Amino acid sequence: MMGSGARFLGPYYLCHFVLILSYPLARLYAINHKGLRGGLVHTVGEVESWEKQAFSLLGIVAVVKFLKRQSLDSFFADFFLYMKVAIVVLAFVLDVRIFSWYWMVYMVMFVLLQQPRYSGPSKFVHYTPASLNEATKLDDGVSRLIEFHAAWSPPCLHLEPAMAELSLKYTKEDFKFGKFDVGRWPFVAKTYSISTSAMANQLPTLILFKGGKEVARIPHVFKDGSFVRGRYRKKDIVTGFDLDGKSKLQRSGRKGSKKDSKKKNK
Repeated sequence: MMGSGARFLGPYYLCHFVLILSYPLARLYAINHKGLRGGLVHTVGEVESWEKQAFSLLGIVAVVKFLKRQSLDSFFADFFLYMKVAIVVLAFVLDVRIFSWYWMVYMVMFVLLQQPRYSGPSKFVHYTPASLNEATKLDDGVSRLIEFHAAWSPPCLHLEPAMAELSLKYTKEDFKFGKFDVGRWPFVAKTYSISTSAMANQLPTLILFKGGKEVARIPHVFKDGSFVRGRYRKKDIVTGFDLDGKSKLQRSGRKGSKKDSKKKNK
């Protein structure tokens, strides 16, 4: 685990950048040393044609992923994946032996290198099953946005920096951020209609509790158990849970809580 920016200097990122920079050397080896005798192409022109198509497509995908990113962590994870696909395809075109070398390196990286988790500043309350049960039933005028996550889930890992930033910006006396690990306590997930299956795409699940009741969640789950796939960009979370307090319901709720507190003080 690494802090705010230091995690991008860890082995996961450095090894991927080295892997990317290795392609020009592999290309040079296949062309000058082997003479393009072990692949699908036999001229430099054919190589350049394949590269133009692969890197043009990669560039388009990279731009789209960057615009739709949850965080830099999610962008780099997607970028590295598509870059590795592009390189291994080009390696196969250049020389089958180079392709096999890359494939072995990929397997080693997959086993040994895990993307580091964000561990920078945040204002989360970390819940246990008992404290979660108590917090979600409290009617104390405090809204609680709780992230149900699992350590093994890449989408949860990618959302951490964004949620930490939101917790620092929007935490107030009447609005708190919390986290609960359904990977550690999966039996609790059923209580909140959350599937922890990797195929279900319901992790992370963000639920807003207010007045002892659930008032909103991402992704939204219908009564029949079906759900709408969640959108987890910061602006989607801000809008979905009205973190800026722009809705009439949110404003009236805050006014009501202030009036109640004044009455109690009297």
